[in-house]
Amino acid sequence: STSDCNDRAVESPLLDAARKGDAAACTRLLKMDVDVCAADRHGNRALELAAINGHGAVVKVLTDAMATTQSTHYLHTYVLRSERQDGMLASHLAAQGNHADVLEHLVNICPRLLVEASGANVTAVHYASMSNSAAALRVLLNHAERQGMLSDVIMKTAERGMTSLHLSAAAGHDECFKILLENGADLSVTDGNGETALFALVASYQAELLEFALHVVCPEQGRHDTAEGDTRVVQNANAQGDTVLHSAISSGSVACAKLLCDKCPELLLIGERELPVCTCVRLRSLLLLRHILPATLSMLERFRAAGRRCPAEGDVIVDVIPDRRRRTLLHCAAMTGSVAMLSALLEHCKANSRHRKLIGCGLPGDSRECTPVFYLAWMGYTKAARVMLAHCQGADSLFDVRAALLNTSRDGRSAYYIAARNGHWRLLQCLLATGTSASLPRPPWLGVHLNAGDEHDLSPLHVASMH
Repeated sequence: STSDCNDRAVESPLLDAARKGDAAACTRLLKMDVDVCAADRHGNRALELAAINGHGAVVKVLTDAMATTQSTHYLHTYVLRSERQDGMLASHLAAQGNHADVLEHLVNICPRLLVEASGANVTAVHYASMSNSAAALRVLLNHAERQGMLSDVIMKTAERGMTSLHLSAAAGHDECFKILLENGADLSVTDGNGETALFALVASYQAELLEFALHVVCPEQGRHDTAEGDTRVVQNANAQGDTVLHSAISSGSVACAKLLCDKCPELLLIGERELPVCTCVRLRSLLLLRHILPATLSMLERFRAAGRRCPAEGDVIVDVIPDRRRRTLLHCAAMTGSVAMLSALLEHCKANSRHRKLIGCGLPGDSRECTPVFYLAWMGYTKAARVMLAHCQGADSLFDVRAALLNTSRDGRSAYYIAARNGHWRLLQCLLATGTSASLPRPPWLGVHLNAGDEHDLSPLHVASMH
C-alpha cells in the first residue's frame, strides 16, 4: 500500500526483507499492500535499508512499485523524503557506502538528488568525498555534468562553508581529492574561516596530496610564482591572518611545512600576526626552526638586496624579524622559556654575525619597550636567563650587558624591578651575579640602579621588602 507515511507500522516484514536484500520477498509483500513507508526505530524505511546495504535490486523493486501505482511526483517525494533524525536520504547513504549502482538508479529517477542536502546541509557529493567513495563520486559527477550542474554540485558548501574539496582533504582521501580537481574543483575557494583546501591538507598531514595540489595550482615545477592568481591561492590567509605555512607549523606537520618552504619560499615572509619563523619559536618547534630560520633569513636578505619590500611589513624593509607587537625572535623564545630554543637562536647568531640584528641581538624593545630579558624576568625563567646572560660576557658577546640589565620599559621598570616584583629571587640573584661576575668587575651603576625607582618611586629593594 502507498498510504500516508504517518500511518506506518513500527514493525514491517518489508523492512526485514529489504535489509536482507531479498528482492523476491519485497515484490511479494508489495503485492500484499504492505506499507512501503514503514520505518524502523531509527527512521530507516525499506528504501534506506536497501541503500545502506547496497541492495540495488531491492531499490529497483521499491521504486518501480511506486512508479507503477503512483505519479512521478509521488515517486520523487518518496526518494526525497527522510524519516531519519539526521535527515539523510537513501542517496546519501548509498554515497557514503560507495554503492554506485544504487546511486546510479536513484539519480536517474530524480536528478534533484544531486543537490539535495541532509539536516547538516551535506549533499551526496559531500558524503562520497568524506567517505572516499570514489566510484559513487564518479557517478554523481557524471550525472551532474550531463545535467549541466557540475560546477554547482562541486562547489556547493556544507556546514562551516566547507566544499567537497575541503572535506576530502580533511579526511585525507587522495582518490576523491584528485577526482574533484580533475572535474574542475577550485582550490581558491575558502570555507567559513577563510581557509582553502590546502589548510585541510596540512591539518591532516597529507604531504603527498599537498605536493599534488601545488602542482595543479602551479604546473611549472610545482612553484607558486608562475602567475599572480596562483600566488593568491597559496598565499591566502585565513580569518586569523595565518597562511597555510603557519597552519602546517601549528599542527606539527613537519613534512608539509618543509614542502611549503621549498616550493613556496615567499610564504616565509608573509604573516599578519607574525612570520612563520616566529610561530616556530613560540610553539617550541626546534626541528622546524632549524629548517625555517636559515630559509627565512636568506629570503629576507634576498629581498633587501634587491630593494624589494618585505610582504610582512608592507612598505617597510625591516632590520629585525618582528611580529605584530614588534617582538623579535629572541622575545618569542624568552616568552616560552625554552632553553633549547634560546640556545639554538644564540648559537646561530654566533655562527652568522650578519644575522644577529635580524634575530634581535641588538635587544630592541617591543611595543612596550620591553627587551627579551624583561620577559624572562617577568616569567621567572632562571635557566633561560642564565643562558642568555652568558652571552653578555666575553670578547664575542652578543649583547651589551648594560642594555640587558639597565634598559627600562615604557613605564620605567627595569629587569631588576620586574624580577623582584614577581618574587623571582633566584632570577634576581642571577641578574645581580651577571653584573658582579668574575669576568666583569662590579659596575658602579649597579648599586645606583637598585635604588632607582619606577614611575611610582618604588625601587626593587622597596618591592622586595614588601614581600
